[in-house]
Amino acid sequence: MALQKQLNQNETNVNMSATEAYLKISRLSVIDGYLTIEVHGYSSQESRQINAYPILIKQYTAMYNDITGTGNLIEICYAYLKGLDEFSSATDV
Repeated sequence: MALQKQLNQNETNVNMSATEAYLKISRLSVIDGYLTIEVHGYSSQESRQINAYPILIKQYTAMYNDITGTGNLIEICYAYLKGLDEFSSATDV
């Protein structure tokens, strides 16, 4: 499971745009009731498959009790990300 969307060069860590960026949750942690979601973005799904360096590394934090939904925690976190303005145009892949 991952998300796909266009990234402009000002949205990445390496000043590079990607028309089909592949965004994958790389790490989840829950500490003191806060959930931290770390997302790695790659220029494409193929880049991720060959273990290329991510063009985006970003963390999102929310209260664990505020993240609700159905499915496992990873699926719920992807749904949470899609609810953020930054990911509103992302599609599931």
